Amino acid sequence: MAVIPDLRECVCDAWRTNNRVTVYLVEHLSPRRTIRMVAAHVHKARCRWIRTLGAELGIAEPARMDRLRAGAGAGRNTGR
Repeated sequence: MAVIPDLRECVCDAWRTNNRVTVYLVEHLSPRRTIRMVAAHVHKARCRWIRTLGAELGIAEPARMDRLRAGAGAGRNTGR
């Protein structure tokens, strides 16, 4: 019989990985890249993962963001 992993531990591990990558990206910003541009890039990459993995689960891809115009509220769900 297969052992079922603890969901809390799996979610915490995923969050820790995500946080570690986010902190790394912010700490290593290029002078030519703003935090806004990096945030839009991370959002876009996550959208690609959701499109790839969420399709079979019926999860819709979030709305895209423009990396140059992304501002307060740009990543909020637009209902699309």
